[in-house]
Amino acid sequence: MNSKSLALACLLVQTVAHASATLGPDVCDDDGFRNVRDGQIRKWSDAGEDWIEFRTTRERLVERYGTEGALPQVAAHAARNAMFVELDRAERRPDADAVLDIRGMQSVATSCGGNEVFDFKLPWAGLSWSRGSFDPDSLMPPVRAFLKQNGVID
Repeated sequence: MNSKSLALACLLVQTVAHASATLGPDVCDDDGFRNVRDGQIRKWSDAGEDWIEFRTTRERLVERYGTEGALPQVAAHAARNAMFVELDRAERRPDADAVLDIRGMQSVATSCGGNEVFDFKLPWAGLSWSRGSFDPDSLMPPVRAFLKQNGVID
């Protein structure tokens, strides 16, 4: 192996090692997940940073929302709704006009035990409230109903 190949191989190993460290637990690993309305959610810490992850399956999305619409977009919407609920539980919205900002979300679609899985994760610091015009009608009906039941929205 010449020096260029060796340097490239070392760089590749460092990149893969860094990527696996920042991605946290395996998508298909069930440890730490708890069930939520549209899937499962878990929190963990890695290298001093807190992370949150939402995952759902094709079957769960089809069961809850039917086959209309592209499932990756439905899964992404479900993830945003789950993140909204989690942040609202931990840090109530400062006012009725606050909207959820999400920065640094990573997503992947994969197969776990024969099930198509949509997984979304981001650092907890990537969730924040900002001023804006919050439209409760933009939430999926089950999430809107949950927030109404808990007095978050009217």
